[in-house]
Amino acid sequence: MNVVIIGGGEKGKFGNDLVNRLRNEGHDVYILSHKLNGTNDPKQMSVDFTKLELVLDTFEKLISHLDTIDLFLYNTSGKSHLLNQEKSFTSTAEFDLVAWQNSLNIVATVPYNLIVKALSKMNENSKIFYMTTALATNFNRTEYTRFAGYAGGKALMIHIMLGFAHYNDKGAIVSILSPHFDYDNKKHYDSVFEGICKYIANITKEQNGKIVEFFQ
Repeated sequence: MNVVIIGGGEKGKFGNDLVNRLRNEGHDVYILSHKLNGTNDPKQMSVDFTKLELVLDTFEKLISHLDTIDLFLYNTSGKSHLLNQEKSFTSTAEFDLVAWQNSLNIVATVPYNLIVKALSKMNENSKIFYMTTALATNFNRTEYTRFAGYAGGKALMIHIMLGFAHYNDKGAIVSILSPHFDYDNKKHYDSVFEGICKYIANITKEQNGKIVEFFQ
């Protein structure tokens, strides 16, 4: 299986753990990330995600020799500087157009464009996954409300993923994963990790367009 993971280079994190799991299972895994993390991985490339054209060119190079992409997973949020402070919602707030553009690039514009490119190498057996957050779907919460830019960008991408689920012309299965990773609690993290791996491996057409939570 040819796998492309966006954001899987940092050791000790979900993306890299998934890369290692899939490679140990014999799959051919390619990574596009913000930085190389000193891995010297010949199947990993890095790029500045705030520069859309550069991201797309680098992605083209990464997948150029692949005839088919069986699994695509977008698993990076980068550093969102958009609306993440309480002062952003006061009468003295300042508008930073570059911060808006860069943050939206990372959480929505880039994944949308990468999925379009990946689809050109997909078929009805291919799978597309986007990692989101519960902040993007819980509108009744009173905690973490200052992270509006991060949550809002993720919410935008959820709607885009639903569009891909119903209208992509290759018949690929599309799903949105909403996990909570407690890296300080190995037992909890391992349980969530195993649940996601099982879901990815066994997803069927019935799960197309679904948002699935993994919290335990």
